[in-house]
Amino acid sequence: MSKKLTYYSQKVDGKHTISPSELKRRNDWLEAEKDGCIEHTMRRAVKPKSYKQVKTIFGLLIDSIIEQANDRGIDTSEFIKCLIDDVPSGNGLTADFLYQLFLTVCPVVDDDGKKVTLSGMSTVQSAKFFDECRNLTASKTGIYVADPDPNWNKKNSTERSKNVRP
Repeated sequence: MSKKLTYYSQKVDGKHTISPSELKRRNDWLEAEKDGCIEHTMRRAVKPKSYKQVKTIFGLLIDSIIEQANDRGIDTSEFIKCLIDDVPSGNGLTADFLYQLFLTVCPVVDDDGKKVTLSGMSTVQSAKFFDECRNLTASKTGIYVADPDPNWNKKNSTERSKNVRP
């Protein structure tokens, strides 16, 4: 028997929609299945996070950490040494580096025990992931990330830095 597939879609204004990433997951799963009968079960679920929510949360988290790390002269080695030991030094922090690091140190797993990336997380999972990343960063490096502000991307970096705790 093959593994169960869970994917999320929405019904908005009477129309059923599915995100491109969820559609790809569903199609990949169907492609891998053998010919035969497939059971589909539908139920109302926790609304998955929106693309706008992902941009707000990770734009704020990653942008705040990079900005404050640069202001304090913290590079990748120092940042990681605050979290773990024996890491190469000399590279500045990047969004991709932070994302991959947080997926490693604050993993989110699905019902089958597999690690989930941001695109596969529900609203609840992504909110918990954000809080874990933020709390770990604050406790280990002293870099504080404020609560998400839906208008964060409309502010300039000077206004964002006012959210930094002394």
